Amino acid sequence: MKKVNAKQDFIKLEQDVLAFWDGNKIFEKSVKKGKKNFVFYDGPPTANGEPHIGHALTRAVKDIIPRYKTMRGYRVVRKSGWDTHGLPVELQVEKELKISGKPEIEKYGIEGFNDKCKKNVWKYKTEWEKMTKRIGFWLDMDDPYITYDPKYIESVWWILKQIWDKKLLYKDYKVVPHCPRCGTALSSHEVAQGYKKIKEESVYLKFKVKGEKDTYILSWTTTPWTLPGNVALAVGRDIDYLKVERDGEFYILAKARMEILKEGYKIVDEFKGEKLVGMEYEPLYDVGSAWKEKAYYVADADFVTVEDGTGVVHTAVMYGEDDFELGKKLNLPKHHTVHTDGTFIEGVGKWGGKFVKDVEKDIIADLKDRGLLLKTEMYEHDYPFCWRCDTPLLYYAKDSWFIKVSEIRDKLIKNNKAVNWVPSHLKKGRFGEWLNEAKDWALSRERYWGTPLPIWECMHPDCGERICVGSFEELDRLSVKKIDKNFDPHRVGDEKGIDNIILKCERCGSSEMHRVPDVIDCWFDSGAMPFAQYHYPFENKEKIDKNEQFPADYISEAVDQTRGWFYTLLVISTLLDKGPSYKNVISLGHVLDKNGKKMSKSKGNVVSWKSINDHGADALRWYFYALNGPGETKRFDPRGIAEIMRNVILRLWNTYSFFVTYALIDKPKLEELKDVPRNKMDKWIISNLHALTKEVTDGLDDYDFMNPARKLEKFLDELSNWYVRRSRRRFWKSKNDVDKNVAYNTLYTCLLTFVELIAPFAPFVSESIFQNLKKEDDPESVHLCDYPKALGEFIDEKLNFEMDQILKIIRLGRAVRDKSQIKIRQPLSAIYVKGVKVSKDLAKLIQDELNIKKIELVSDASKWLKSEVKLNFKKLGAKYGKKLKEIQSLKFEVEDDVATAGKYKLESDEFELVESAKEGFGAESENNVAVILDLNITENLKLEGIAREIVRAIQDMRKEMDYSVSDHIYISWTSNDPFVQKVFDKSGLTSYIWKETLAKDIFKEAVENRTNPDFEREFSFSKGKITNLAIRR
Repeated sequence: MKKVNAKQDFIKLEQDVLAFWDGNKIFEKSVKKGKKNFVFYDGPPTANGEPHIGHALTRAVKDIIPRYKTMRGYRVVRKSGWDTHGLPVELQVEKELKISGKPEIEKYGIEGFNDKCKKNVWKYKTEWEKMTKRIGFWLDMDDPYITYDPKYIESVWWILKQIWDKKLLYKDYKVVPHCPRCGTALSSHEVAQGYKKIKEESVYLKFKVKGEKDTYILSWTTTPWTLPGNVALAVGRDIDYLKVERDGEFYILAKARMEILKEGYKIVDEFKGEKLVGMEYEPLYDVGSAWKEKAYYVADADFVTVEDGTGVVHTAVMYGEDDFELGKKLNLPKHHTVHTDGTFIEGVGKWGGKFVKDVEKDIIADLKDRGLLLKTEMYEHDYPFCWRCDTPLLYYAKDSWFIKVSEIRDKLIKNNKAVNWVPSHLKKGRFGEWLNEAKDWALSRERYWGTPLPIWECMHPDCGERICVGSFEELDRLSVKKIDKNFDPHRVGDEKGIDNIILKCERCGSSEMHRVPDVIDCWFDSGAMPFAQYHYPFENKEKIDKNEQFPADYISEAVDQTRGWFYTLLVISTLLDKGPSYKNVISLGHVLDKNGKKMSKSKGNVVSWKSINDHGADALRWYFYALNGPGETKRFDPRGIAEIMRNVILRLWNTYSFFVTYALIDKPKLEELKDVPRNKMDKWIISNLHALTKEVTDGLDDYDFMNPARKLEKFLDELSNWYVRRSRRRFWKSKNDVDKNVAYNTLYTCLLTFVELIAPFAPFVSESIFQNLKKEDDPESVHLCDYPKALGEFIDEKLNFEMDQILKIIRLGRAVRDKSQIKIRQPLSAIYVKGVKVSKDLAKLIQDELNIKKIELVSDASKWLKSEVKLNFKKLGAKYGKKLKEIQSLKFEVEDDVATAGKYKLESDEFELVESAKEGFGAESENNVAVILDLNITENLKLEGIAREIVRAIQDMRKEMDYSVSDHIYISWTSNDPFVQKVFDKSGLTSYIWKETLAKDIFKEAVENRTNPDFEREFSFSKGKITNLAIRR
């Protein structure tokens, strides 16, 4: 056992521990340690963005459960992963190349662009690895899965082939969320991540009815850019409508929406919506003169409501899902007025070539000029923006490839029922509700850097065969030319590129099957990781088929992954009929800045992951674990982390330092306790330790780390500030008797068990302490130990309860002293306790701790407390009115929860009985326990208090001089305080000072007569009086 540095640099400690882990391959040994697998999946980050403090939280939470399970005897493989495809990478490369949009990418060259993407994904790889290591997240970063790896892609193809064979992968022309800047469709789960609450101008407009003078159908829209694409109006067949006249014009709208007209109208007619069906109106814009299909008439639709608008829905079939379905049903014209880049086609008003969202105000002005605008109003609503480039999305009809998720919705819901969600409300709430509405997955992306969609189409005009390729071997077999074994399955421009591989059509014999140009949603890549990370089913079949690494026992990410990775994992495993791909999931709230604001680069409040080095990884981890529930948002507050440093890390270190300091002096035979100790304090702390072990284990088994962290913190406080402080003299005494040895082994047992308990929470400091306390035959690392087990024979619940009551009484007693501004070193004559029963030996602890001469347990405290009836004026005022003043002047007596004074009787909810201390006493109460202190201080009590203050002052001086705990000293003093003079005149008090400070001699000596004191200082122990103390060895 080595001496402990009381002024330890914890950043250096953590760096030393990292070096120890690396040098001795402790992580690698921990993976080999277990027998039964506990499966953990690491959600893959994209390494082209710099990590921040929020990622440190995610990694800290990912780490705690695998560490714990390893100590419970499991083998926990922790394979890292990198998400390397998709828009996050492409957009970054566009910025670096100073280009924007698909035309410029194609001008630059797809092959060169993809090559840049492949390099860009590793831009911050080193930073991610450093952060991961620094926070203490044990992860195998030497053998990661990488989503752009050909083997990974082949497994993804195999999954798509299974979906294809089930006829759940299909192509269709329908309205999808579309990013005009990125030029691609997006999936519903991507869209869900980009909603913003915005205020914009909504439009009430007038559609002129054909053949009826000055008659208009009123409609409403929040997207004026869709108005040139209007082809019909939709009404509810059974909704009530009115025809009204105002200022010489006739308007048709739903009866329930008349409020939009406010006043000045006259009702002309009332009818059901079915009467309007077939009514024709004049188009707002002449864009459909060449259309063959019938347009510009009223149709009925079941999606029409009267919750907002006018009860008449403007229908642009190319730009709305409901609109499109109505258009299919009625064979309405399907012609675009907008290009895929979001600009109007030529011939649409005056806005050809202009971006639709940029000219909405111009459209509104145009309608107003033509007398077709009723009014506008600001409307706040959620609008989707691209989750990567922040461009407003358009709902746009186009060809896309879809996975029929709607067909497996019931299976998804069933599989979700088998998952343990933390927080639990997500299961039926945010995630469950999302599954209830699960839409078909828009899989294809009209982009470049991604897993190519492995679908080939026959170009023969009489064939049209489509196939989905499920492996590179199948691709080679069907290919017209032999494929290079090392071919890159990405979109590259050379002849080996995937887009230039032509297949033979087995249906018609043609050699002209070409791949569709799309890549797939990168979220499919990450959702496929349980299988693709092991190149399943081409290799490692046992990992999945024998459940060696499937499903995951545990995953964790931020709450937005309910619309991302959590969702795609479940969808893909369900599509493969493998059940849920995870059993337990912890969903994390986001990390905010110290003011509760969302972190963003534009605000300049993003906290770097390097702030870990401000207080250390252990303190940061503990702060995140203990602050609140995992699903709640967390403020990154350095003050809170500093508090954890003081209350947990330093408190533990100081307790450990105390133990080692005295153990090095006494050299006791150290061993963990095997029997229940006799000493009541020892018995209690060991009982408490085993009760704690059970609570922490139960919590972690339930994927709860907040409550265990708080319980560990509470125990540490009681160990340090109660057990050690109350037992200190047992370590100080010179005789090495049985009691002293039991005290050493009790504290040794507590420290060793405690660092094992906190190892998953604070892996660094626990390792450092363990290394100094462990014996030769103990495991090499605390993280290779078995997790402590709670033994029932050590738990004394009655004693634990009794000690809790003692600590409560002491806490209340301290509160009385604080309120009365009487220091703990000032003795008081008596304490009276009502509401609890404690044994005499434990009652003595209360006296000692609160520095009180006498304790009495009482059933009636009326001798020291006075009761006062406090009236509930709100209730009594309503009941008695003017008589309230009279009631206020009365003196009430309380019996059986009724207050009586003269003719007035007040019920229990009309008053409150408030107790307060009588003069000369102080009181505090909690849950029927009352603590009363006698605050009258005699001269003898005052002198004893000053003696204690002198001892404290000298002990502080010894500490500042860095004296050894065994050093004896000389003390000299001088003072103009008569009470100090009396203290040194009393032999009993002088003996007390002598003993407590290890004094060789104490003498009065004027300052000017002193020779070479080591240290001297002035103190004031009485108001306005000065005492000078000096010490030397």
